[in-house]
Amino acid sequence: MSSVNVKIQHTSDPDLVRLGGYSVYGHPKKNSQIDINGNLYIVQETNYDNSPSGLDAMVVQDQVSGEISIIYEGTQPEEKNQDVLTDANLVLTNSTPEQYKAAKDYYDDVKTRYPVDHVAGNSLGGGLANYVSLLTGVPSVTLDPALVPEGVLKESGYSKNKTVNITNYCGLYDPLTLGETAGGYGNRLPGKNIKLDFGISWLKYFASNHTGYVTDEKTGTIVDKVTIGEKGTKSYGQIKFLADYAIPTSVWTGKGLKWSSIGTGQKIKIDKNSMDQLVTAMDTRVLAPCKESFSYLRKSIDTVETEGRHLDDRKTTLQFDFDQLLKQNGVTKLMLDMIEADRAQSSIYKKVHPVEALVIEKIRALLQAPIVDKAFTVIESNLSRLLNPILEIPSCLGNLTAAFLDMEEYLMYIRSHSIPLLVRGVDNGFLDGVVDELKAHYLVIEANNKIVMDDVTNFQTHTRDVRLKMDMVDTAVGNAIKNRSGTIPNAAAMEVTPTIHADCKPSNYLKSGMEIRRRQLEQNYNRFASSTNANLDPILLHIETAAGQVLDLLYEAQIIIKVIKLDVNMIRIPFVSFDNKLRAYISHIDSYLQSAIDTMDHLKKLVNRLRDKFPQIIQAFKPYIELAIFNGTQYEAVILYNKAALSILNSMKMEFQDIAYQLSENQSKAITQLGHHAKRVEKNMSVLIEQVTRGTL
Repeated sequence: MSSVNVKIQHTSDPDLVRLGGYSVYGHPKKNSQIDINGNLYIVQETNYDNSPSGLDAMVVQDQVSGEISIIYEGTQPEEKNQDVLTDANLVLTNSTPEQYKAAKDYYDDVKTRYPVDHVAGNSLGGGLANYVSLLTGVPSVTLDPALVPEGVLKESGYSKNKTVNITNYCGLYDPLTLGETAGGYGNRLPGKNIKLDFGISWLKYFASNHTGYVTDEKTGTIVDKVTIGEKGTKSYGQIKFLADYAIPTSVWTGKGLKWSSIGTGQKIKIDKNSMDQLVTAMDTRVLAPCKESFSYLRKSIDTVETEGRHLDDRKTTLQFDFDQLLKQNGVTKLMLDMIEADRAQSSIYKKVHPVEALVIEKIRALLQAPIVDKAFTVIESNLSRLLNPILEIPSCLGNLTAAFLDMEEYLMYIRSHSIPLLVRGVDNGFLDGVVDELKAHYLVIEANNKIVMDDVTNFQTHTRDVRLKMDMVDTAVGNAIKNRSGTIPNAAAMEVTPTIHADCKPSNYLKSGMEIRRRQLEQNYNRFASSTNANLDPILLHIETAAGQVLDLLYEAQIIIKVIKLDVNMIRIPFVSFDNKLRAYISHIDSYLQSAIDTMDHLKKLVNRLRDKFPQIIQAFKPYIELAIFNGTQYEAVILYNKAALSILNSMKMEFQDIAYQLSENQSKAITQLGHHAKRVEKNMSVLIEQVTRGTL
């Protein structure tokens, strides 16, 4: 493909995005200066609060190129403002709202005084700019634009296959774009739509994600960075929040790049002027953002390293949470009360074990009474029968105590051995799987960071060397012509090779990205739950069986005491109190038996329910596992730093891919070699991007 001289656009897409997303909202006055990334714009005209339709706009001029741009203001929610109604009408009707018509009238008016080169805007302002572009053909650059009326689309003959000079930059977290797309109105965003990976998915930045910028509430000035992380920790820092900063552009034309369009357009002519542009861009648009990206990754690495040292803290917290979970659950709390040595005496033993001593004491007292031999032979026989189950209770209570001790021992084992395994790695030998994998993974990223940074710096040097070589060849040619002697050098044959050649290293960690988090949680939890159930169920069955044996003995004793109670209630002996005393003794025994039965029956039902519901109780612990792995850590900040770094790296990758395309297959070997170098930088960035993506949810 032959190269051509392409018209250079000095007013870049990033500048137009900031003018529309931030500058115009401040209503700068006529003749005021607007400085964007070192580029100066002068406000030539303003149209604020003059139109019944609610239209607000300004005209600015690029002080380097003289380019004129109309910047339409976006939605303003002030009372009585028409913009909100206009936004609603775009969806509810197919007609053209008055403000759209006013935007076209304003363009026509400005056009009588200036050669308008661009229109731009954000939100409603973006919709107005696109409307004007469809009707006039003037280039439009927008950020998160509102819809274009369907009637206008039909009138202009627009279709997806029709080429229009419109570029829409849409933030990943922009609520308007998301709503429009989800609502099925994506076809009413004409032109080239480019997704911008910027912003923060926190509700506090909901509006800023739409306008593309954060402003200071007191001063109204732009805040280029927002604070994340916890103060006093390694994660504490700032990341840029500027929509224009996230836009990948051609270093030569200033136009936004899109993956599908790279490598398909007309090539520019590579001469000294275009090489000068590349050298300048390396300083301002490439090297500086790369350094910013690597600073974010450095924060991620430091944070991950610091959090890795908190492994013991996390396991301790998890063990504490497990204890709290058991104590907060009604079933397990009662079980814990029963198995703790100091409480066991006041629960089971206090209500069951005294039955034996009490009954034996009462029976012996009754059997020793002289009147019994003469009048109460039947009662005496039943009292003797009552001793049989009563005397067996201590042995069964011993079995129950042993089962409690087994359960207590196993719960301690869970706490000290099984709980730490919940944060163990899945397919590796790391003790703390996710964090240690992240640490190992980020060691690779750190090394590759340096390789990419060195490669970008080396590319900058390589670019300057090629530019210097071109000057040397031009000088030699000029001297040869001037002196009419000497050999004229062959510019096409000159070579300048880079001094460093390094490729990013692969990482064997986080092969499935942060999917390891879900997989680890599921596998570790399932292993923990099945193992715990398998080991605890026999212990619970032992407790249930022992409790059942005690309960059977108590029921047997209760049946006998009720028979005795019937017999005693039939006895009436005048002038003495023995019969009343006998009835009191038997009632006392019956009351104690009933209390013990209630206790053991409750215990048996409790254990039975625990056996049935223990899987669900462990399931309730599952969120604690997730929290213990990451919450309480600064991994959220790691994600934000990673995303910010990825946004820059992806932009840089696009720009280097475009640079490689423009420099490739050139007649000059030096230019072609530089193109190969750009391709290698892009390849190294791809490796780094993939690795950083693995560590980001």
